[in-house]
Amino acid sequence: MLLKMTPLQVLLVRRAILIVTFYLFVNITNCAVTTIEFKNKNVDSKNVSQEKVCETQACIEAASLILKNIDTKAAPCDNFYQFACGKFLKESVIPESKHSVSTFTLAEKKLQQQLRISLERKMDQKAPRTFKVLQSFYNSCSDIAKINETSTNEMLDILKKLGDWPVLVGQSWNASDFDWKKLIYQMRAMGYTEAMNCFIEIGIEISDEKNKRYIITLDQASTGLEQEYLSKGFQNKIVQAYYKYMTNLAEVLGAGEQQSKKDLRDALEFEIDLAKISLSAVDHRNMSLLYNPITLDQLELEYPGISWSEYINQIVLPQTELITSNVLIIVKCVNNRHKYTRSTIDTVS
Repeated sequence: MLLKMTPLQVLLVRRAILIVTFYLFVNITNCAVTTIEFKNKNVDSKNVSQEKVCETQACIEAASLILKNIDTKAAPCDNFYQFACGKFLKESVIPESKHSVSTFTLAEKKLQQQLRISLERKMDQKAPRTFKVLQSFYNSCSDIAKINETSTNEMLDILKKLGDWPVLVGQSWNASDFDWKKLIYQMRAMGYTEAMNCFIEIGIEISDEKNKRYIITLDQASTGLEQEYLSKGFQNKIVQAYYKYMTNLAEVLGAGEQQSKKDLRDALEFEIDLAKISLSAVDHRNMSLLYNPITLDQLELEYPGISWSEYINQIVLPQTELITSNVLIIVKCVNNRHKYTRSTIDTVS
């Protein structure tokens, strides 16, 4: 009998795989850089301590991969990026199903292939329960016939529980009964945690290493397509492909062609507007720009369109609960904080 996993468990498993991929790549790369550094020094290799050189198979393969990507014709002092990655840029082929490729995506692909081999093997009865659950989940996702038979009806049932989807029900959908905050609360209770970030992303972080104080963060929305593409507008070819995907999905669920194109064009234009007033990926990595403390009381005064104490409590419960209005909140969309937050609240409220 196959074990079922909630969407939250699915998300945790996926994130765990990505984290493992990242640390595996970093560790191997560090070993490889050490190897290259010693081999490039003009010293007798016999005088180099063998303890300082990683000569494992993983290090040798990683060093070989890095050397393979280097463009030796480029001068590192003039263009280090071209020197370090020139051959990778020249020789890599982007698949039709992807809009980009990097060493990280290649590492993830290799790891997924290795995981697939492991999951398709017969598992030992003494294997940890976590592995058995993961294999059961994998098997359920591999049953394409079952998925094709039941997935559409399951999706429609979920949408029904959430109050229906206007794209499907058309004029019979009553907008006056809709409250986006209640929809977020309901999706949170059902385990659809990614959907909570469609307007404003809420997170929990540790303020510093010294006092280990937990703080709440408010950030810009996680859009369905990267901000760098959405901000280029509707006519961008990647945005067009995204729009086609949206309408195709709606039609698979039973929406009419004209209705889906009209409604989803409006939804996409709203997402484009959010992307245009969001921080760029570069600015969003600047930690000094992202630290903007504000108390819950101040947040309520500046943006009264939302009951923030209720909203945040509904998201973080049952793990914790805000019991004081002096709790510290960090707003991460600094340059566009007022514009972004007010535009979002005014639009959805």
